[in-house]
Amino acid sequence: MAEVQGGSENFLKAIEKYAEEQRNKIRFESESFKKQELEKAEAEGIREAYTLIQREMAAIRTEISSQLSRDEMASRKKIFEKRNKMTENVFEKVTQ
Repeated sequence: MAEVQGGSENFLKAIEKYAEEQRNKIRFESESFKKQELEKAEAEGIREAYTLIQREMAAIRTEISSQLSRDEMASRKKIFEKRNKMTENVFEKVTQ
């Protein structure tokens, strides 16, 4: 009878040991999965941030180019007006 009780205790201990090993295995697998998913999410966030930064930089470049073009046109207009005024002054003085 003692052998049966000792055998069942060993059996229960073996089951508990197996259950503990399975628990640890599942815990390790879930932590590993969680870590991989976090790394994927981080990488995706970095890609999205990079894409956003590139779009913003392109928009800024476009705006700067547009502003430079507007400034250049305004400068050319001023030069043209000044040249016309100088020409008018020269002809005015010549006629006097």
